[in-house]
Amino acid sequence: MRVRFHKATYFIICFLIGSACHAQLNSERIAFNRLQSGKWDRSFAALKKSLRKDSTNLEANYVLALWFLTAGNPS
Repeated sequence: MRVRFHKATYFIICFLIGSACHAQLNSERIAFNRLQSGKWDRSFAALKKSLRKDSTNLEANYVLALWFLTAGNPS
């Protein structure tokens, strides 16, 4: 009985640690926030880096399209 309790406790602790790490913001969300705050260069650099890692990333492609289509874009 005591061994099962330790295994269950270990499983719960690992689950909580894993879910806490999963709650961090991803780079596309950070780039979108920078885009909204007017930090154009930093936003574009983050998007390029994200797309270099995974060119099929839909969220990065969507934010990049927003970057190009936003009216205040200095480029």
